[in-house]
Amino acid sequence: MEKQLNLISVIRIILKWKKSILIVCAIALVGSIVISDPHIMKPYYASKSVILPSNPSITNSENMFEQKSQNFFGTSDDVDRLMAIAQSAQLKMFMVQRYNLFKHYDIDSATSDYPNYAVQLELEDNVNIERTDKGSIEITVYDQDKDTAAHMVNAMVWKIDDISKNLLMDNKQKMVSIYNNKISAKEATIKILTDSIIKLRNRYNLAGNISDLNRMNSMSAEEKASFDMANEEIKILDDKKKAALKELNNSIGLSEQFKATINRDVPSIFILEKGFPAEKKSKPVRWLVVFSCVFIAFVVMTLTAIVADYYKNIKSVLNEPQ
Repeated sequence: MEKQLNLISVIRIILKWKKSILIVCAIALVGSIVISDPHIMKPYYASKSVILPSNPSITNSENMFEQKSQNFFGTSDDVDRLMAIAQSAQLKMFMVQRYNLFKHYDIDSATSDYPNYAVQLELEDNVNIERTDKGSIEITVYDQDKDTAAHMVNAMVWKIDDISKNLLMDNKQKMVSIYNNKISAKEATIKILTDSIIKLRNRYNLAGNISDLNRMNSMSAEEKASFDMANEEIKILDDKKKAALKELNNSIGLSEQFKATINRDVPSIFILEKGFPAEKKSKPVRWLVVFSCVFIAFVVMTLTAIVADYYKNIKSVLNEPQ
């Protein structure tokens, strides 16, 4: 006796086992209603903030001091930078320390084998960071307290901006340091050139005025040759000094421009949406929990009934006399 499993046979089996299926589904219904009660399954509130990267080139010296049309919003690379910061361990540890998340998430650092890993993992479970197709970043924080969720997401946005600005400012500080080194080197060069010019003038008693011409008339041919050579050397040194002064002034100007951009308190992000306390819970969705439990109970019982029914049929076939 062979039986094929089809829709009709499945419905027949369900009807045959309907009492058991209904009892289990009823138990699942009552159990899920009880478990999903807010006093047992604590509700979580979501607070979301949406940010956009600003264009870091806006504060570059060539853009600040020249009339150029610039886009205020950042590129895809700037979005990648903010995403990397938002998912960094530095930001996570800031949140852990700022909100004492060991206590908040009930993680005992004394008994846990990997407390830092555990608290960061719990934080990751309660934070969602997404990059939208519009080039913005959505940061959502879930917490059992709606005000805490709002405070945490806004703190994350602030810290992301702070880390991003520090990265950009560090690069500019390095540029200032490079220009300061160039300034120091040029100042030393100018001092050496100035000292050399003074020594030559003192050695040949060169005043650089009409009196030198009067002296030349009483000089011998050899003295005139030395005099001309000294003047030529002074002229070369003076030209080098002028070139060094020009480079020095240029380096000072560029250094001051970079300092001006560092001192400007320009945010690295635009906040399109600030985090606010939610009016209603985000999860768990009670009806979905109840429906899922009942549906799973129904599927499990149906499969159990099908297996049991076919096992019974196979057993009866095997017991039939040949």
